[in-house]
Amino acid sequence: MSAIKLTALLLAATAAGCASAPPATDTIAVARASIDRAEQAGAAQAAPTELSQARGKLDAAEKASRDHDKKAALRLAQQAEADGKVAEAAAAARRSREAAAQLDASLKALRDEASRGDQGGAPPPSNP
Repeated sequence: MSAIKLTALLLAATAAGCASAPPATDTIAVARASIDRAEQAGAAQAAPTELSQARGKLDAAEKASRDHDKKAALRLAQQAEADGKVAEAAAAARRSREAAAQLDASLKALRDEASRGDQGGAPPPSNP
């Protein structure tokens, strides 16, 4: 095999390898957006541990990127994104539980009111 063909083959393989994984900077941006969404969803109160882990991994990914450790930066950014999604889901679950509790309290109040109305002595409406 000639040197030119071998060089071309190596360049093509290198380009294919680079194309298979997104650049760490893109993945870091996606992780940052995931953490931002989690914060806006209330994860600081609902899932502080998960949010803290996501922030820590994002910081580590940014450091690895600055240190030109692309594999570590990519891995840490992907983990930060996943942790951000977990924190966001935990916040959504908390909001759902709170809404369900409010609904239960409202239904209980309505039942109590209805039962007091039944005890008030008023006859039930007659059916014709």
